[in-house]
Amino acid sequence: MSSSIHFTQVFGIRAKEEDLDFFDTNLKYDSALFIDPFLIKRSRKKEERDLFNRFNIFFKRAYELSLTTKGTPDEYIKLKRFFKFKEPKEIYLGYTEGSNKGAGLGERFADAITKFYLERTLVKQLADEKNYPDNQINPAIFSIIGDQLGPDGISDLSAGLLMDYLIKYTKEQCDKLGVPRVELPVREQFDFKEFQWTGGVYEELPRNPFNGEAIILVPKRFLRAQTITSADSAKSKIVGILKDDVILKERFVNIVTKSLDEIEMKEIYAAMEDENSLIRRYLELVERQDPGEYNFVMDLLQFLAVKNFKNYFKNTEKKEVNSCSDLKDLLFNFLESFNHYMEYKGGWNRMWKKKRTANSGHCKEVVVGRLLHGMAYSFFQHYPDTTFDTEVKTGRGYIDFRLIKGSCRIVIELKNLCNDALTGEEPKIPAYLHGISRQLPIYAIGEKASYAVYLTSQHYKSGKAKERNDSLRIDEIKGEIFEAEEKIKKKNKQFQKLLYYNIDISPRPVPSKA
Repeated sequence: MSSSIHFTQVFGIRAKEEDLDFFDTNLKYDSALFIDPFLIKRSRKKEERDLFNRFNIFFKRAYELSLTTKGTPDEYIKLKRFFKFKEPKEIYLGYTEGSNKGAGLGERFADAITKFYLERTLVKQLADEKNYPDNQINPAIFSIIGDQLGPDGISDLSAGLLMDYLIKYTKEQCDKLGVPRVELPVREQFDFKEFQWTGGVYEELPRNPFNGEAIILVPKRFLRAQTITSADSAKSKIVGILKDDVILKERFVNIVTKSLDEIEMKEIYAAMEDENSLIRRYLELVERQDPGEYNFVMDLLQFLAVKNFKNYFKNTEKKEVNSCSDLKDLLFNFLESFNHYMEYKGGWNRMWKKKRTANSGHCKEVVVGRLLHGMAYSFFQHYPDTTFDTEVKTGRGYIDFRLIKGSCRIVIELKNLCNDALTGEEPKIPAYLHGISRQLPIYAIGEKASYAVYLTSQHYKSGKAKERNDSLRIDEIKGEIFEAEEKIKKKNKQFQKLLYYNIDISPRPVPSKA
């Protein structure tokens, strides 16, 4: 297993993170980063700021097409074709972390936005540049339509509309750094002369050695990691705008007197249709609250963990692995090293949204998982006959991690111990119990695993009175092991054991106070 999976590693580029203008793409796994039109609009480069007008042109053309569409099947297909595009997998961005294959948003995006345009309730207001700051339509407004038009869909659309620029940018960066280029297909690009998607072009670009496909680089300044433009946040912001304006509060008393859960999005649409200024006010508020581009030097969400931990285990003594039991022991040897890093080398700092402060909020499971995967990638490179996978798709969801050697398979599920959101089929149970009692057995049976490992990451372990401590949940989880293990053994005859390991990532006192 090669530990070199980022662009700079694969092509032997020696550069500090702060000196890279582009995102150092992970060439095996998609990164949950998104091209954000707001960031393009505010680019320090005029050429890139000018690109923002492409969104204005695209959505104005969509509005013109919708006016001539009468709703017949043929005309519906014609309008949908305008919105339908292939995911730009060459940029390796989006929610699908298990590969760069994409989640199939193109079809859903096209269906959702075509239906919205044909209903024509709010389309006129959304197509009027006067309702936008700087008189330029911003596609971020369309994220309120639904999840299909969230950050992943808008990011993919943005990549398609900017593809010619991204290709030119990639060529310039490659020539500057001495990266070889060959002629390769690019899946999609929008032709602004013909006003249609090309269905693909051929360009001289760097080749990904893992899949033979083209690589397209994206400037860091275009990328954000977290979205603030989901439908739920839009509802909250618009209700806040109505409440803060005495006149609007009185006009829309039927909305502002309800709880957010009681308000339906169609009521928000009606308010935006009735009051044109809401679009502008909403976008101005979003821009003011904008957290900005992702900071890759700090990398708080661990997108570069594989690169950062490449040499972490270079001096580790290699152990013999001659059996499935040996592979299990090797995994736990790694987990001990991971826990040691968390406890004694300050790793716990990375597991909080702001370094060294627990009250800033803990990081999500996916962040813990990225850091664990980054270190595991470094560890298991010393065992080339093993495979350590992440985000492995099954018929019943995604396994967080899977370790394989020969016929021996170990499935691993990770949960934050503080994750008590009720989940699963009725009766719903807290997520930290759902992982071991329902998810892990399904994965172990489906994978015909020899071992299953349940990992929890513990953020809260205070010894002070009245401060949160999740330690009692560990006992709850241990109480589920026997039943979960028996459930697996009934349908998987080669299964041996279910094991549990808790990773302590709670804040530590500074040395002077220890």
